Amino acid sequence: MHRTLSTGAIKIIEREADEFDEEAVEKHLSNIKAEGVHVHHGGGCPGSRAMTINRKEEVDDKVIAASQDIEIKIKPQLSQWPVQLMLVPERASYWDGKELLVTADCVPFAYPNYHLDLLKGKSVVVGCPKLDNIGYYIEKLTNIIKYNDIKGIQVAYMEVPCCRGMVMAVDEAVRKSGKNIEVKKIEISIDGRKK
Repeated sequence: MHRTLSTGAIKIIEREADEFDEEAVEKHLSNIKAEGVHVHHGGGCPGSRAMTINRKEEVDDKVIAASQDIEIKIKPQLSQWPVQLMLVPERASYWDGKELLVTADCVPFAYPNYHLDLLKGKSVVVGCPKLDNIGYYIEKLTNIIKYNDIKGIQVAYMEVPCCRGMVMAVDEAVRKSGKNIEVKKIEISIDGRKK
């Protein structure tokens, strides 16, 4: 199998950064631990760091056995195909008159109410700003916004730093499209909460 590397995928930007604040890091880690997320230290990108999420069983009057999972069936809310940003066409009837939901790949897995709370009634594209070519994302999103009657945009992303690349791509695409469309940003925590 032959693979080619994409050019322009990495940019080196020099800028001033805040000084390392060890106290702030310790506070953040203690907050994560209090929320039931165990971080397996090993360095690297925080979005790639292995974590165990310990779920506490919540009991209410309607739950007979807290140790059992409850099966809930909902109607799927997906109204188009494909959904992967690398595969969707720039022009399609399913873009027109709808809000566009730009979703980082991990969001539907982490956020249990994804279909009803975020996807319902919207067109959608999914992608990973860390693993894919962000320049391509910006170009593709710019054209989708420019060539179609998009009535609004939401971007759903994970709380990890690399996922903010999706927010940046959407903001830049709207700017480059020349359209005045508000972008609603929805951050999802690693343990599945909307922030």
